[in-house]
Amino acid sequence: MIIGLAVCAVMLAGAWFARKLGMPKFNVVSAFTISWVAMIVIATVFGGLTDPIVEFTWVVILTGWASLFVGAIVGWALGKNRRPEVAAKPIVIDLRRTTRFHVLFTALLAVYLIIRFQSAWPLISAAGGWEAVLGTGANAYRSASLSLALSDSQEGLTGGFLGPLINYGTFIPGMLATYTGAVLWRGHRRLLGITPVVLSGFLGLLTLQRTSIMIVLLLFIIAVWQLRLTGVEIATTHKDSSASDSKRPRTGRFAALVATIALLGAAGSFLFVTTTARTDQSRGSGFQASIGEYVVGGIAGINTRSANAGAWPLIPADIPGHFDPSPGLGGYTFTGLWTVLQRIGFPVSTTRVNLDFTQATMFGDATVTNVVSALGEFYLDFRMPGLVILSFLLGLGGAFFQRRLIGSRRVTSIPITSFLLTFSFWSFFVAWSSDLRQLLVAVLGGLVLSWVVRARAESPGRRSPAGVANPLPQSGTAG
Repeated sequence: MIIGLAVCAVMLAGAWFARKLGMPKFNVVSAFTISWVAMIVIATVFGGLTDPIVEFTWVVILTGWASLFVGAIVGWALGKNRRPEVAAKPIVIDLRRTTRFHVLFTALLAVYLIIRFQSAWPLISAAGGWEAVLGTGANAYRSASLSLALSDSQEGLTGGFLGPLINYGTFIPGMLATYTGAVLWRGHRRLLGITPVVLSGFLGLLTLQRTSIMIVLLLFIIAVWQLRLTGVEIATTHKDSSASDSKRPRTGRFAALVATIALLGAAGSFLFVTTTARTDQSRGSGFQASIGEYVVGGIAGINTRSANAGAWPLIPADIPGHFDPSPGLGGYTFTGLWTVLQRIGFPVSTTRVNLDFTQATMFGDATVTNVVSALGEFYLDFRMPGLVILSFLLGLGGAFFQRRLIGSRRVTSIPITSFLLTFSFWSFFVAWSSDLRQLLVAVLGGLVLSWVVRARAESPGRRSPAGVANPLPQSGTAG
């Protein structure tokens, strides 16, 4: 416990130093620190991980954190290099145009959800219906669902391209609705803005994937906040701007607070229900057996593999009697991309979609975990050099793009910044870069988002047009 608290103190000191450098309250360092400190405290102080934590586990955690911290410092310094004349041009978002595209993107996400439901229904029926899926058949159903989704998304690489075209052509624009929804949320069209997150919740329930909905929710919340930091202005209609300036800020903030609390409550309930469904029913469905083990699973996964220090055991492949490559050389961290590259002829090695289950004792009960956190996946792929380099790059990219975004009055960097901050926060569980489609949205989504909202650059000295809502902070250190 003493070592765990000391590690937490180091991380918190680093997050404090990052704030002193001018980083916003939620940055790549604080995002990492929040989740990892919570996991370490639950695992050590509250007995979440009953197994003794070996020395190499702490080495992996501290090495990953230190590399990310140094990368963030470098990225923040490099991100300052920006031409003042570019940052000085105000940008106004056309809310009506954004709404039209948002509806289109959301409709495509709904189409994707319908397609997935049609594919999953035979599996649900075979499992005995939803009652059985949410009961004893949850894990078997989820495994079959993941296998089916993987087959559907990759079939075009060896056969026809119609299936993957529909798959990617509905999912990727559907995920862009997360960011257009963030814009609408800032424009006080909250019900329409939050719709993609709700649809993602239905998708997560359909596939019993807990991480997916939590990731989308984080992307949405972070994007809303990042949009505020950019200093953009939103052009509203006369109807939208009819409320008095004296009343709208107060009522708007209160409505946003209530909606956010309700959203987080719904997400927490979803996480509890789906986690409980996938928990051994004989152990009950209490907090420890569901949410608690979900949180500490990452550190448990690292610890179970560190019994012989850095000599982690091989991971069984999908083919019985075979093992995944060790090191994976990208197969674990970039699973989706590596799978596509291999199928089109690149000499890369792929790994199984999910890690194998390893024994661990959490909250005093013998159980299993199949996650090793993002740091564990970095190590599985490239050993200690990869742990250092990939963590450094995560910190570098997160801080660099966030500083470029702050006060820029542009929306282009919002998807990649939101992705990297979410990646950093969720690193306690998995390396989210394994999802190729979400990676594509993060890398390419900014250009589409910028075009969709039809940003209009005004001359620096020109007054903002009538009916502009949400004049936002322009300083580079707003937080």
